[in-house]
Amino acid sequence: MDSVAIFCTLMGVLYVVSRLPMAIAPKATMRWTRESMFSSNARTRAFGIGMAPIAPALLLLPFGEGLVPLILRCLGGLIALALLGVVLAPGIAADWIRGLYEFLETTLSEGVLRGLAIFGVVFGLVLIYVGIFVL
Repeated sequence: MDSVAIFCTLMGVLYVVSRLPMAIAPKATMRWTRESMFSSNARTRAFGIGMAPIAPALLLLPFGEGLVPLILRCLGGLIALALLGVVLAPGIAADWIRGLYEFLETTLSEGVLRGLAIFGVVFGLVLIYVGIFVL
């Protein structure tokens, strides 16, 4: 397996694990995430540090040449900038993320949230399939 296949497989597993609870109970999952993960500056920084290995992996792994590696490197740069903001200004980032969660929770129905979560689970399974069997 090359680095792209390993990365796709791991991101697929992460995506399935993070979206599956939302497919079962979307509003409760969003409320729990908002109240537990982004309730303080320390927890917001911990979330950012936990997500931090993704950015260097996207920026430094030898993906080769072409359009897909270019997109992955650009995504790595965007994630690195976002994580820099989360670590340096966790209060602003936490307020922004909590506001986004509240907006989505109040404006979208439970069926739409569940449908988006199921789409996310299917997308994660496709990433796993691509990582294991195609690449």
